[in-house]
Amino acid sequence: MVFLLVLLQIINFNPDGQVIAQHDTGNVIMRVTARGCIGDTITPASGNIINGFKYPRTGQNWLYFGGFALGNSINYVADGHYAPGGQVSRDFRIVDSLERVFLLGDQEWLCSYNDAGHPTPKNLKVTQYSIASPNVLYDDGVIMVFGVLNEGSVAVESLYAGLIFDFDMGANLTRCGTDTIRRCVWMRQNTTDNPTIGVKILAPESWANLACIDHDLYVYPDTGSPDSIKYKFLAGIIRCYTSNRDYDWSLVASIGPFSVAPTEEYIFAFGVLGGASLSDFYANADSLQSYFNQISAIKENRLTEDFSGLKLAMSNPIKENGRVQLKVTEQGKITLNLYDALGRYLNTVWKGVGPCDEIINFKTENLPAGLYFLRLSTEKTAKTLKIIVNK
Repeated sequence: MVFLLVLLQIINFNPDGQVIAQHDTGNVIMRVTARGCIGDTITPASGNIINGFKYPRTGQNWLYFGGFALGNSINYVADGHYAPGGQVSRDFRIVDSLERVFLLGDQEWLCSYNDAGHPTPKNLKVTQYSIASPNVLYDDGVIMVFGVLNEGSVAVESLYAGLIFDFDMGANLTRCGTDTIRRCVWMRQNTTDNPTIGVKILAPESWANLACIDHDLYVYPDTGSPDSIKYKFLAGIIRCYTSNRDYDWSLVASIGPFSVAPTEEYIFAFGVLGGASLSDFYANADSLQSYFNQISAIKENRLTEDFSGLKLAMSNPIKENGRVQLKVTEQGKITLNLYDALGRYLNTVWKGVGPCDEIINFKTENLPAGLYFLRLSTEKTAKTLKIIVNK
């Protein structure tokens, strides 16, 4: 199947709704936001963010602040990490606030934001999907999948994207390192590698940078990181594969370069995880990669030509019976099922064989008012559409 994020359309009637959500189903606790920040939307007054990133779940809070960053020059970096003067970058504006989704039966959150807050926006929209599993084989991390969609009229080229984390561990006397084969960057205390925490690039199977960030050089001089420094780390212009002393470090993992034509979307994914030792961290990184491979099929990070479309052919919320436009270009069996807000199957709306281009009518008159999901499934793809029944 093509990864669900590619095909998932969000319809959110409360864009000012939930901004922060917590993953806490496994051995790691981590908070994500709808503004590109990780942990919280503001830096803590003191100490680390409560439940920003805790590993193991019964352990300590290790995250001071983290964020997603996207850019193609020192003049264009849109991010949710901290900026000079101790401020937090507000380049991203919420399009769809965080929604709990039920695509795979695990703990999943979905949101989207765009670069409208940047001084020179490029009309890029980011869809952020995060998932944590309670399965003991995969419960030591959180998977974050990002889709960068070009909603403008011109191509945006030479983009890099990544996650930046300022983990404060112990007395800030930390060590940082990388594994370029596994596409991992990690951090630990200077006295013990229990725990070791960090980031793994899950997709693509390449990397732009895996680096340790020396605060004495790149954070403290500006009381935060300017866009020029963020871009140089994202693009791999500044590289540092291992810490050279016990000190205060951050880390970054980035991918690119990539370009997006108008209406084109580029998909990539990271794992944020921990381990009881460096070797355990690597083992958990391998396990998280295996889990990600099971739930996704990103082919060269692009949409395949086989594409299934599902959209409402009427206004939403639905007051009477529903109607959707269904377009499937691939061959094979097709099902369109209806689920309630908890992800419970209600009925099959339509069955058929592709390729097809149909208008499907379905009854909602017997449904209580509320949130529902239509799920389109083919032999290669899946897509979920949220609908509101309002009587």
